[in-house]
Amino acid sequence: MFLQLPDMEEYIPFIIAAALLGFGVILLSLGLAITRAQERKSIKWVAVSFFIQFGVAIFISAPLALEKILAIVYKTKYEGPQTPAAVAVIAVSVFILVNFINMIHKPGIINSIVIILFIVGPIGGSIYLIFSGI
Repeated sequence: MFLQLPDMEEYIPFIIAAALLGFGVILLSLGLAITRAQERKSIKWVAVSFFIQFGVAIFISAPLALEKILAIVYKTKYEGPQTPAAVAVIAVSVFILVNFINMIHKPGIINSIVIILFIVGPIGGSIYLIFSGI
């Protein structure tokens, strides 16, 4: 009883999300190397850039999480985000993240879109796992 671990079932989505974020940093570094970005290619800048992008994506998708939290508070059945809201959130997030990559690493808009194709999976997957763990 003294050194028992708590029930790990509820923490598994957060552990997988953390692993996805680490994999996302590696994919961003790989994408920058493939597209021959001009600036800030060290792993420190790549990690900072990735987590800034992740924070922006979380901030933009916060209304979707708020909808789930309100359903829990009012004890109503949560059926997931509405399709128009989810599409709008994804479109705005991708547009802003493409511009962040272009601003920080300067690979050009077309190469920024290629880099986004590398990292949209880990960012989207980790946001989904974090919000599903709420």
